[in-house]
Amino acid sequence: STTEEQLYAYFRACGDIRRIIVGLQAALRTPCGFAFVEFYTTQAACCAAALCNGATPLFAAAHPQNPHTAPGTITVNQDPGFTPGRQY
Repeated sequence: STTEEQLYAYFRACGDIRRIIVGLQAALRTPCGFAFVEFYTTQAACCAAALCNGATPLFAAAHPQNPHTAPGTITVNQDPGFTPGRQY
């Protein structure tokens, strides 16, 4: 249930955000529990990882169906091999 605006407000302190992509269920077009936040710099991405890895921000909804993390916990994975266009 987290919105792009909430994610932007949470992560903007780390640096300029290039874009935010919220994962949607194909059939229902409703959020499915993950998002991508892209920054312009590696430094901003590292700041975001330090800020929230394992955190439970106020907007995080509890999703007990995920057995890998505690309900509402944010996990961060960086993609050091990212190159523009690879995501398509």
